[in-house]
Amino acid sequence: MAVPTGNAGAMANAKSQIREAYKIFVKALESLPVGSDDHKAVLNIMQSINKIAPAGAEVPGVQQQTASQLNADAQKNALMQMLKPSAAPAGASAGGAGGASPGMPPSPAMPPSLAA
Repeated sequence: MAVPTGNAGAMANAKSQIREAYKIFVKALESLPVGSDDHKAVLNIMQSINKIAPAGAEVPGVQQQTASQLNADAQKNALMQMLKPSAAPAGASAGGAGGASPGMPPSPAMPPSLAA
C-alpha cells in the first residue's frame, strides 16, 4: 500500500498562507527596536518560516488567491464587529434601557498590553 501524500493544491495554499504570514512579520519587524529580544524572536520566526515556504516557491496565482481570501476574511470580521452590540447608546442614562449587559464590561478597542 502506498503512503498517502497531501493534496498538491492544499499544500500550495498552505505555503501561500505561510508566505503571507512572513510578509506580516516583515512589516512588524520594522517597528521593533533592532537588537531587542522581540526583534531577535521575530527574526528567528521569519527564518523558520522561510525554510518552510521560501520566497522562490511562491506561485503567483495561489498568492493572489490567498491575498484575496485574507482580504475577504478581514472584511467579514470587520462587518461582524460592527454588528456586535455596543455599550450604552448615546444619551442613555445609567439606569435607562439598553446598553451593555449587567456584569459585562465593554470590550476595549485595543488590548491593554498594546494600549501603553
